[in-house]
Amino acid sequence: MKTKIIASLMLLATAMCAQTVWMIGDSTMASYKDNQAPLTGWGQMLGEYCKPGVKIQNKAVSGWSTTMFMAKDEKTGKSRFDSLVDQIKPGDYLIVQFGHNDQKKSAPKQYASPEQYREYMMFFADEAKKRGATPVFATSVCRRQFKGDSAISTLAEYPAITRELAKNNGIALVDLNAITQAEYTKLGPEDSKKLFKYVKEGESPYWDKQIEKEKAKSKTPGLHVDDTHFNRSGATTVAGWFVDDAKKQNLPIAELFK
Repeated sequence: MKTKIIASLMLLATAMCAQTVWMIGDSTMASYKDNQAPLTGWGQMLGEYCKPGVKIQNKAVSGWSTTMFMAKDEKTGKSRFDSLVDQIKPGDYLIVQFGHNDQKKSAPKQYASPEQYREYMMFFADEAKKRGATPVFATSVCRRQFKGDSAISTLAEYPAITRELAKNNGIALVDLNAITQAEYTKLGPEDSKKLFKYVKEGESPYWDKQIEKEKAKSKTPGLHVDDTHFNRSGATTVAGWFVDDAKKQNLPIAELFK
């Protein structure tokens, strides 16, 4: 009986001490329901590379920006970041990747000026540090855009700001913007499509509805083309690039990966 009690207490202690990787960001990082396949965020697949016992809490939200994570809910008076930050404990990690929606000046709800972006990114990092956790910045993954045979970044100044903040404040950085740009270029304009959400009519009831909506104006009738979001294989690949770079830099978070 005593042996069982001791074993139970040991399991409980292990669970309480388990390190958690928290993730905040946008649709390229977010997790999706099975019926939305092949749409997959790279944060959704990061757990595949983690050692047993490591927990992933992917709180990224499709369409969201730093501004939206900071906005207070009228009913609760709390922001989405407020709702998760107090759950972060010593030894945890917080991966932060924004930029895709922050740059949208035509969408006031999403837009974050460069100055606001700096303020919000540092707020996320500082709040994690206050709780004994380690922030890790990730520059935004590139969209699949090419100029000739070379992939280009379409994220304006936001990746550069993220790099600057990381360098000036001693924050770990995985430069996914640079990594994805280089890797897409290696793959080329055609093979890089294999990473993204291209869905043919008849492959998915969920995406068939979107294909039907797009038919009138589509340049590729019967094919849903998405050069921003990944399929499962692409998301797994990008998560692997994150892991490989963290290991290459000997970042503390690399200890959590297989």
